[in-house]
Amino acid sequence: GAFSDASALASAMSTGIDAGAGDDSIGNGDEQGAGALTLGATSTATGVAVSLGVEGSLKGDVSAGQALSKASTEAQSAVTGLAGGGGLDEITNSAAISAEAESTATAVGVSLSVGLAKDGSVSNPDAEVEGATLSEASSVAGAQAVGIDGGEDGDDIANSGALGLDARATATGVAVSLDVAGSLKGDVGSGKAQSEARTEAAATAMGIAGGEGADEITNT
Repeated sequence: GAFSDASALASAMSTGIDAGAGDDSIGNGDEQGAGALTLGATSTATGVAVSLGVEGSLKGDVSAGQALSKASTEAQSAVTGLAGGGGLDEITNSAAISAEAESTATAVGVSLSVGLAKDGSVSNPDAEVEGATLSEASSVAGAQAVGIDGGEDGDDIANSGALGLDARATATGVAVSLDVAGSLKGDVGSGKAQSEARTEAAATAMGIAGGEGADEITNT
């Protein structure tokens, strides 16, 4: 039997001024109304799982092959340019926030199992060969870039212009497993191969956040 499973999740989020929930007062920009933000969020998740099982029997011999391959990937990206979630916010910026977050997660799991038997012996007519292989790859990547946040309560954030920011996270997991077992003229062979790869990458860039309560932040 052969079993192959691939799962991929990708999520991207970009915010330019949010002010969710209550109490907000957000300024941004200057007197001429210039309020350049320039955001971005890119998230890519790729999962490939390939599984092959081959079994053969000639003249009364028994062979069995089993292959399992599983690949799972996850990528997240979040970009914030002013948010002011929660309550009691008063945020004043003077433009030029640029935030970029990029996440790439790739997981590839490949497994091959071959079992073959031929010509059972007189003393052992049930000569048996079997092969089993397991390959699993899991990859998680996250990226977050914040340019002023002021989440939850408390906040009073000022700032005055250019923040920049950049966050990139790349995770790649590759697991390859190969198992071959063969029997001729009554010989018995068995083999097992197991391969597993797991990676996780996280990147966070933060320019003023003021999460939770009792904040007062000034940056110039």
